[in-house]
Amino acid sequence: MPQGLTLLQSPVRLFCLPPPATPDHGTIYVIITANDVSKLRPEFTRKGRIDEIYGIYLPTQPERVEIFRIHLGLKNRNPEAFDLEALADATEGYTGADVKEVATLGLKLAFHAGKELSTGHLLEAAPEIRPLSQTDAERVAAMMEWLDRHAKPASRRGEDGGIHKNAARGNRCVSV
Repeated sequence: MPQGLTLLQSPVRLFCLPPPATPDHGTIYVIITANDVSKLRPEFTRKGRIDEIYGIYLPTQPERVEIFRIHLGLKNRNPEAFDLEALADATEGYTGADVKEVATLGLKLAFHAGKELSTGHLLEAAPEIRPLSQTDAERVAAMMEWLDRHAKPASRRGEDGGIHKNAARGNRCVSV
C-alpha cells in the first residue's frame, strides 16, 4: 500500500484508475457494494467512473415472502408448508438479514419445544428480532433519502409492494 494511504483509500485509488485493456480480456464488470455509500468520495461515484448506482431499499412484502422462501429452503424446510404471506406481513421494516434471523430463531424455538418448525414458531420469533429500521431508524432514514437522490431502485415496486419514489424515474425494472 502506498505511503500515507489508509486501507479504505487504497481500493478507492485502484478503482479510480482505468482498467487495463488487453486483447486477452473481454468486457469487465465490476460490482461494488457498500453499507454506507454516502461515505464514498464523490470522485468515486461520479458518472463515467461508475455506470450506475442501484439502491437496495428495505424489502417489500412480496420480497420478504421470497426471502422467507429462500431461508426456509436453506434450512431444509418446505416453504410451501408455511404461511409466507403472514410471515411477510409480520416483518414489515425488516431487512433480509433480519428475516434470516427470524427463521433461525424460529427453528431454535421449535427445537426447544420438541416440535417441527411451524408458522407459529416464526411468528413468535419475529417480534424478538429488532429490525435495523427500528434499532437505527435515523441512519436508515438518512440512507433512504440519499438513495432517493442518487440511486435507481434495484427492484421494481408494484401495487402490492408500494411504489418507491425512484420508481417514477421511468417505471422500469432494473436488475444487478
